Amino acid sequence: MSQINFKNINEELLDQLERLGDEELSGETMKAELARSKQLSFKADLALLIPQNMMLLQQLRDEAPMILICHPDIEECFQAQCNCLERLLRYLDTEELSGRPPAA
Repeated sequence: MSQINFKNINEELLDQLERLGDEELSGETMKAELARSKQLSFKADLALLIPQNMMLLQQLRDEAPMILICHPDIEECFQAQCNCLERLLRYLDTEELSGRPPAA
């Protein structure tokens, strides 16, 4: 499982907040910045889901290990979900770097 760079995400969010504070933003520029803000917020939400998912899995291991012993597919499901969320974050980063505008 790869590490999520929360420092980088936080810096992106702070930079975006600073751009939104520009009093000269208007029209299409403002729309573009709002779309970017929405995408950054989505990325931050996804990044938070990964450790929450892993904490739930650990809680299951600690509090209900028999469930995981009887149903090993449950642990695999948690792992697959984390992998999927990480791939989605990487995809969003790639889309952002490609210069394509975020989908509204």
